[in-house]
Amino acid sequence: MAPSLASPIARSWKGNGQKGASRVRLPVAVVLPGLAFYRMGRPVLGLICYTLQASLAGWLPAALWATYATRQVERRQRSLAARLR
Repeated sequence: MAPSLASPIARSWKGNGQKGASRVRLPVAVVLPGLAFYRMGRPVLGLICYTLQASLAGWLPAALWATYATRQVERRQRSLAARLR
């Protein structure tokens, strides 16, 4: 197998086959939305999310956005895994 070009942070986000990884992603996306984007390997979106999170009024949209993005990544990974089977 070829080595992965993804950063160690992005590789840890993917879960590496760990079943409990998806249980951790959602609470992280709700409590620390910016960290969810950093763990996905998207630091610019993480900074934008942290600026939203800076105010209490912006925290809710940031949490919803991070949760939506987390779900999209999980769906994409499941569909790719199904194609490889």
